[in-house]
Amino acid sequence: MTADFYEEPLAINIRDETESSAMQEVAAKQRRRQRRAKTFLVLSVFFVLGLFGSCASDSDRETLWVFAASSLTDAFTEIADAFEQANPDIEVRTQFAGSSQLAAQIASSAPADVFASANEAVMETILPGGELARTEFSQPATFARNELVIAVPADNPKGISSLADLADNDLLLAICDTGVPCGTLAREAAESAGIDLRPDTEEANVRAVLAKLLLGEVDAGLIYKSDVVAVSRSTARDGSAVSSSEASGTQSADPVIAIPISPTNTNNYPIASVTGNPAATAFVEFVLSQEAQQILAEHGFSAIDRSSAP
Repeated sequence: MTADFYEEPLAINIRDETESSAMQEVAAKQRRRQRRAKTFLVLSVFFVLGLFGSCASDSDRETLWVFAASSLTDAFTEIADAFEQANPDIEVRTQFAGSSQLAAQIASSAPADVFASANEAVMETILPGGELARTEFSQPATFARNELVIAVPADNPKGISSLADLADNDLLLAICDTGVPCGTLAREAAESAGIDLRPDTEEANVRAVLAKLLLGEVDAGLIYKSDVVAVSRSTARDGSAVSSSEASGTQSADPVIAIPISPTNTNNYPIASVTGNPAATAFVEFVLSQEAQQILAEHGFSAIDRSSAP
């Protein structure tokens, strides 16, 4: 009996301890699940806060409007991207058109912060004292130079080799409109060479002239060297072989080639802050920087000697 008396409580104790251990393990598992749930909740909150924080940051970016000549389309698109990387709090928006058209828009209070013209004459019209004057303008800085060239199809079916060939009445010629820097330069080059140009179409900007040539609507166009380079770069991005932008009429993989006229047939490109705000000033300074100057050179523009440039 004694043994039986002691054995029964022992069996009970063993069962109690087993049940108690199982309950403790269940409770521990519940606590671990609760901790994991809390951790997930905290991480989720941080993720959501970070997401909304980044959205708020994007909405807080300052918008900078840059009005630039159409010949700057490719170069300034790349420059704007580089500027945004260096200044993540600023969003650059660009407007490309003929310089004269942009000047008129700015004079009519278009929201431009920076203006880059394809020649100095148009820039002067909106400087203080000009016919379209805006008093907020900073002093312009010359940042690039562009060369006028004869652009023809790659196979040059008309055999064009000089400016004199453009006087042929059987040839379809496109140039920029009067008042547009490229058009002004084309007429000056023709007058200097004693050639009477009779264009079949006059376009609002240099890219429109280029479009006419690419569509096969004209035999030749007077445009900038940078525009021929733009076509060449576009061809390269499409995976085709690229020839020199200064090809002289030989067969080329590019749809158009450039025939040089004279190294003196160039336009200086000035840039100025319209509003004078810090972001506009920073963008102008960036365009004058070595990084931006390298981008411009890659797009066919000539560098400016800053020691003598205005």
